[in-house]
Amino acid sequence: MPFTEEHIDRIRRIKEKYEEALMGKANVVAVGIGLHRRTTDAAAEPAIVVSVTEKIPLAELAATDVIPRELEGVPVYVEALGPIRAEWGRGERPPSGDQLDQDRPRDNSAAGLTAGEDTG
Repeated sequence: MPFTEEHIDRIRRIKEKYEEALMGKANVVAVGIGLHRRTTDAAAEPAIVVSVTEKIPLAELAATDVIPRELEGVPVYVEALGPIRAEWGRGERPPSGDQLDQDRPRDNSAAGLTAGEDTG
């Protein structure tokens, strides 16, 4: 089933409305919009996707860190990414010490982000 631009705009507004609160919850590293299947047989539907470093059992979460299943009728899907670390281009070294001066422009084009298991 195709979704209208108005439908996606509504989801975008809802995501923006709750994004700051969601980002303040334990282990949350990103909030976005994506397609999700509630079951393997179901059609994919637009959802707010909350990315976490790891999923924690509900019984172990503080009530304030529980992510709702839906927001204003929009499904919310929690996706575990694993640890996130900076990744530098071949031959590049991460900046250190005075190189991290926020006032000085620097080229970060070789840097990226990687999510997943820590490989060492």
